[in-house]
Amino acid sequence: MASVALGTRVGTIEPLSADRAANTWHKVEFSPPFPANTKVVVMPMTQTYNGSEIPNLRLQNVSTNGFQIRFDELKSSVSNSDGDHVDETVGWVAYAF
Repeated sequence: MASVALGTRVGTIEPLSADRAANTWHKVEFSPPFPANTKVVVMPMTQTYNGSEIPNLRLQNVSTNGFQIRFDELKSSVSNSDGDHVDETVGWVAYAF
């Protein structure tokens, strides 16, 4: 089922620091917020390549007002990461349906 976007918001977070051990989440607020009773989809992506390890972005609490994002180093079955990663710039786009 296709939907039509009712609006978009875009932004960057410079820098976004990784801190898996402290479970630190960065809060992003939409300005202006999306209309009530809409569904919001957020797509983040690193804009820089400051470290040789694979960065990992996680989102939570996505709402019409904003979202929370966390950044750490990807842990895989091949690599055992400590979660630390150098700061990166993260861009994001949010759509409301």
